[in-house]
Amino acid sequence: MDRTALFDFALEELITAFDQGLMLLVVGGRSTNLSAEMRDGQNIVWLGSTDAASMGANSIPERVGVVLFLRFIDHKLFERLRADADRKKISFLGPFGTGELRKLYSQARKALESESSECEDAHDYEATQRKDYSGLVAAIFDRVKTEDLSEERLEDTSFLKALAEELSISWPSLSLKRTRRVFRSCLITLEVINPVQTSEEQVEEAEAQTRSESEEVAKLKREVARLQQKLSDATALANKRHGENSKLIGQNKSLRRRMQALRTELAKAEDAQAIAIEMMDRFPVLRLLLSDQGNEAVPPAEASSRPY
Repeated sequence: MDRTALFDFALEELITAFDQGLMLLVVGGRSTNLSAEMRDGQNIVWLGSTDAASMGANSIPERVGVVLFLRFIDHKLFERLRADADRKKISFLGPFGTGELRKLYSQARKALESESSECEDAHDYEATQRKDYSGLVAAIFDRVKTEDLSEERLEDTSFLKALAEELSISWPSLSLKRTRRVFRSCLITLEVINPVQTSEEQVEEAEAQTRSESEEVAKLKREVARLQQKLSDATALANKRHGENSKLIGQNKSLRRRMQALRTELAKAEDAQAIAIEMMDRFPVLRLLLSDQGNEAVPPAEASSRPY
């Protein structure tokens, strides 16, 4: 059964229990996770997963009409209470989360308040009195044809209204919601519909869900670790590239300085060449001396002695 069907059935059982003045037994989890209204409620009994006294419970307390267990529950306690619920014919449903439990409790209270207001609006004293509905199941079996004992009729509003009107002769305060709940119980008794999974299946489903969630968390952790490693590698590579880039920038600056020095030397050489060319133009004899590099330079003529 899917989660929606399980929730709906648990809600019907809880409403029926509260309407009959019975209590809800919650097994597992921590009561501190609930609202003050639920912790202090007179119609709730709690056997927590961290309470030593609760862990030793062997039976379901008196005046409990339905048992809901949470995902975190001791297996030995679960087996003892489930066996006691089977003996006492009490619905033992779950597993539920704390949020689902709060929602079930709230909707059950609202449903009862709605039914109560319907009776008050009718201004019918007899309808406002608490009735014994213990014979209602037998009355439905007597009045409903065999072919109408089907799951389709459970969703047939016209059929349920007609059935409620017929039964209201004996139970004036009977509402359409209660008629549907009791008719559903009849179908469950006849095994026309499957109310919930077996307790073993419920525990297996809870364990499977826990494993699935753990595997998903582990998968996410591995993915985070992988991404962190990639980020670390990318950072190291970026630092390496930055270092290489800084080195190249330094080499580039050095080459620029060397190039500038060569340009300066070239400019000086060009200036010296220009001066040499100008000197040769002014003194042709220098050109002759430079063009005749294989010959020794002719010494200048000795000065003639001055006559005395």
